[in-house]
Amino acid sequence: MGRVIAPDYRVSQAGVDDCAEVAAFLWAAWSAVDHDAEAFKSFTDEWVHHIASVEHLEERLCGEATPVLVVRAAGAIVGVAALESRPNATIEVAEILVHPLAAHTGVGSLLLKASLQHARRINAKRIVARAEDDDGRDFFRHRGFRSVDGRMLERRP
Repeated sequence: MGRVIAPDYRVSQAGVDDCAEVAAFLWAAWSAVDHDAEAFKSFTDEWVHHIASVEHLEERLCGEATPVLVVRAAGAIVGVAALESRPNATIEVAEILVHPLAAHTGVGSLLLKASLQHARRINAKRIVARAEDDDGRDFFRHRGFRSVDGRMLERRP
């Protein structure tokens, strides 16, 4: 995939039929990042292998309450957001992953916007996100989140 420039993005909720494509995206994105970067130090190949397995994705994508959102450009997935239901009417943005070739083109913002829309649709009272590095914390802060502790941020949907 070449660098994405001014694409026509489409955001949708992934379904079971998308498992192989989401798994391939996760592996491609994981392969393209600097594994020594602060944001990825807690990740391991084994963990990525687990979350990128078709079996895990099929299990995950069967639940409407915890969707996986995808952004496509020219039919290819360029970003994924995984949401988790938490107690007390809370939704967690468990992951937002953008392919490095689509970085800084608005994919992460689209995924977060769709996450907030989902939270409002299910009447969540709070949305939280964990950011492992300063860039991640800045991303969420610039979109209305406030720090709860060192890595956790929150806002109302």
